[in-house]
Amino acid sequence: ELTERLGAREALIPPDPGLLSAYGMLASPVTRETARTVLQATDDSGADDYIDDALAGLALQAWTEMVEEGSDPDELSTTLWIDARYRGQSFELRVHAEDWVERFHNLHEERYGYRRDGTAVEAVTLRAVVTAPAPLLAAHRLSIADGPPPTLSTNVIYGDREIEALLVSRSDLRLEHVLEGPLIVQEYSGTTWVPPGWTVRPDLWGCLHLSRGLG
Repeated sequence: ELTERLGAREALIPPDPGLLSAYGMLASPVTRETARTVLQATDDSGADDYIDDALAGLALQAWTEMVEEGSDPDELSTTLWIDARYRGQSFELRVHAEDWVERFHNLHEERYGYRRDGTAVEAVTLRAVVTAPAPLLAAHRLSIADGPPPTLSTNVIYGDREIEALLVSRSDLRLEHVLEGPLIVQEYSGTTWVPPGWTVRPDLWGCLHLSRGLG
């Protein structure tokens, strides 16, 4: 019905539609971030060495925690960041730690239209982000149908009247199945309603294609 209201000709429903957020979380890279406030400016004595040592410590801490949680140490990557500002400012800009002072000047000019090359730049917060690559999720392929799927019949309220509709389990759908509405496709994480005048067919990856009529 939403597809009709939008004037669309086809709707695509992915496998496990109620679990997409969970799949997104599982397929995302795993990261660990450590941070430390330092307030070290470029005109402070020993600031460069202090910042370098602090970043190395943060990176080691994040790396160790990732390994302890089961990440493969050979697959981990580390990115170092610095939240910086001109001395006296009340806000920071985040830049890569490498050549961080020049990066800050450039970003400040890009963001605000000016730079102060003669003003001390203060490193406010140091950050180390260690990342493990996203895991590969297995994709299930449908086999070709060797006959119609098993269906049941049920009564539903459609609009202002009661009509008879077929009931099918999504797990029983295969390639080359084409079913006409009114139809209810049931699965663990959701229910798909196929109105009268619409058809549904699965593709190789298990996505359901709803379209008007048999076209």
